[in-house]
Amino acid sequence: MPELLVAFLALIAIAMVVALVISFVVNVIAGALSLLPVVLVLLVIWFFVRGGRIHVEFPDRRDRE
Repeated sequence: MPELLVAFLALIAIAMVVALVISFVVNVIAGALSLLPVVLVLLVIWFFVRGGRIHVEFPDRRDRE
């Protein structure tokens, strides 16, 4: 009977550790998502400070000559 109690306590301890790890990961992801608008605003400001132009250059295609 004590073996069953030890196994049950071990399972409870493992479940607590897994719950703490999942909670930590969710908090990290939520923190990163809360910083996302700030990052996007900084990227937009940087884009317009550099001139705000997008220059896309395609290579010459041989079949259109």
